[in-house]
Amino acid sequence: MVWLILIFVVSGVLWYRTSERVLALALAVITLLFVTYLVSFSTVERALTPALIASFLIGTSFYVTKFVPVKGPNRKQRRKPRARLVRQGGELQLNIRGYQILERIGEGGMAVVHLARRLEDEKLVAIKVPLEKHFGDNKVLRRFVQEAATLKRLEHPNIVRVFDYNADTQPFYMIMEYVKGQSLEGYMLSQPVSVPSVLNISRAVCDALRYIHSQGLVHRDVKPSNIMLMRDQITQGDIESYQVRLMDFGIAVGQAVSRLSVGAGRVGTPIYMSPEQAKGGSVDARSDIYSLGMVMYEMAAGRTPFAGSYDVVVHQQVFDVPTPPRQYNVRIPISLNDLIMRMLEKDPANRPTLDEVLRLIDSGDLVDNSIPSLPSTLVVVTNSGQNFIRVLDTQGNLLQGLGNMESGVLPTIPVACHYLPDGNLLVGVVDYKTANAPMLRILNSEMELVGGFAPYGLKEGNLLNLVSVAVTPSKRIYALDLDTCMVQEYTLEGEMVRKFGGRGDGQGTFREPRMIAANDEFVFVLDTQLREVQRFSPDGTYISRVAFKQSKDAQALQTLDGVGVDLKGNVLVSDASSSRIRVMSPAGKPVSAVLIDPWHGEPSGELMIDVDHEGHIYAARKGGQLIRKYSADGQLMGMLDALAPVLAFSVRRTVPVSVKA
Repeated sequence: MVWLILIFVVSGVLWYRTSERVLALALAVITLLFVTYLVSFSTVERALTPALIASFLIGTSFYVTKFVPVKGPNRKQRRKPRARLVRQGGELQLNIRGYQILERIGEGGMAVVHLARRLEDEKLVAIKVPLEKHFGDNKVLRRFVQEAATLKRLEHPNIVRVFDYNADTQPFYMIMEYVKGQSLEGYMLSQPVSVPSVLNISRAVCDALRYIHSQGLVHRDVKPSNIMLMRDQITQGDIESYQVRLMDFGIAVGQAVSRLSVGAGRVGTPIYMSPEQAKGGSVDARSDIYSLGMVMYEMAAGRTPFAGSYDVVVHQQVFDVPTPPRQYNVRIPISLNDLIMRMLEKDPANRPTLDEVLRLIDSGDLVDNSIPSLPSTLVVVTNSGQNFIRVLDTQGNLLQGLGNMESGVLPTIPVACHYLPDGNLLVGVVDYKTANAPMLRILNSEMELVGGFAPYGLKEGNLLNLVSVAVTPSKRIYALDLDTCMVQEYTLEGEMVRKFGGRGDGQGTFREPRMIAANDEFVFVLDTQLREVQRFSPDGTYISRVAFKQSKDAQALQTLDGVGVDLKGNVLVSDASSSRIRVMSPAGKPVSAVLIDPWHGEPSGELMIDVDHEGHIYAARKGGQLIRKYSADGQLMGMLDALAPVLAFSVRRTVPVSVKA
């Protein structure tokens, strides 16, 4: 009886393997013969139990052999379309049973993509196969299989679908949805991306990322070349969300992972890497938010925030704060600019969630490009051919870009720029080529010419070489002419009121007048050759001068290179010899001093000085691109980057100013 029980147990285990079911059936037959022996030479009662065992073995063996389908990997492998590579003309040609290979449509560093037709329904598909050189590279193949397996289980309208894949025998392949289009990378190379398209593409990718994060995955390689746009849907209008597909999940992994290496470097593209990924630390869904922010930045600004070699970009990702994209493209709404900068926070905890990004996009708030009303703004003239007049807030953020050399309104980049009380813009230009062309021009908010006066010439009211302009709260306009050494006063209507100065050795005359500043009480003129600032009454009467000796007993004077006026009527004089802005009372008494630390590589042009409604001092070196910001007591508050050499600079104050005595 013990032997019968052992035969039964062994037979019950062996039937799970197809090749040994026959053995199970043979054991059942042996048991049946034993039963027959017992019946023939012993009692029926002793043969009852072996008879039951034999009946069970025969029945189960027959059932398993004939009717139960096999679910093991061998049958699954046989169901996949057979693929083979045939070398023709020195190249490997792909053949997959059930598919007609039409053409090769793409090739990257790891795989090649073929366009094919599925014969059973004539559907066009894309078939991705690893490059031949990677057939023996286990790391590349593992990434390929991971991408296929990941995409196979994802279903989202903005994610490229995988219908089937083979990872059992060479050649490996995946059969994917065919997206007839181009990558976002190629699209950006051919044309700028409109703001509505930026938002629609971002919304699609954001929604796709939110879906894969809900599946416990992190993409880790969000970049323009992995975002496809359906070409047959792209028209002259904006790109819609349904035209976007996110692809390439070759390095997508679980929500909290450490760095995965492929080859000798980090996985992912450094320009779009998050700082934590660039450092080789653990990443989660917030890393994808950063990468999406980098893609949005490039779409909006038309350039990436960082550039250089791999190591340089990695260093920038970890340590450098990117320049706001609106500094490169003033058409970007301020709210969109701010969202992108939040997504690019170095600390993952400070980045918005994908739900918040989607909410902002859907709210419509990101398309509002209105300029906020601020008590003070900076008006900066740069040497850029596009938007050379830039309006910044007091933190250095670009609010508005004006001016285009191609429009013909301005023949050259202005040498001076001030907002008038009525909101129009007064610019000073030097135009020697056009007859009777005004050097002082008034432009409206649309940069249309609405007025002009003081043409080039020797007649009354004309100018020869305009170098500086000042506008007072009482609407007086003072223009400084270097060639005639004269100051000419004009009304807003362009009528010349008076002129004063002339060539001489001081006390109301000049050798080389370079800069003018004024308020309703005084006019100050910087003469760089005489090394002094002369003070005049509004009607041009000479009052006094400000100058500094190099030493107590010396007659030589310090070099001066800038002048301005603060809200209290003090004159701000830039002393280049001591690298200070000296604040002097109207009577010429010293009030305070502001240290100007020289910046390495900064040009040696004049220092343009102005103040905002709170008395903060701004100083910009002509030809440099940094604007220093100081508190009223002279403490450095920050350095604002104009992103181009500054040629002229002023502060517009739009609120009544209350000045403490």
